Amino acid sequence: MTLVKTACLGSGFHLYVDHLYTSPRLFKDLFGLNIGECGTYGANRRGCPRTDSNALSKKDPRSSIRWIRDGPLVFVKWMDGREVAVCSTIHPAYSGSSVQRRVKSPGGDGPPSTSRYI
Repeated sequence: MTLVKTACLGSGFHLYVDHLYTSPRLFKDLFGLNIGECGTYGANRRGCPRTDSNALSKKDPRSSIRWIRDGPLVFVKWMDGREVAVCSTIHPAYSGSSVQRRVKSPGGDGPPSTSRYI
């Protein structure tokens, strides 16, 4: 909390942080001050859910997604090349949007192919 300038409090700013500054307690405190926050977190982060309901395995296909809501916090996990975990007070859990992703073709020969993931 000491890193946030007091002039910014209550202004509706959004902070995007890396895993070192992601803390559910901090996110809730800042949300109470009208500051939204989003950041990645590790599986062992204190205060983050560790339940089977949002677990992904290494065998899950790419673009698999799980989420848990806890008041203003949403914890989202999805499978990319490896599991990615994000905590946010800004974003919905799932919007139904899809994205275009460029994937290298097998063997590295030729141009990358384009795949669609949801």
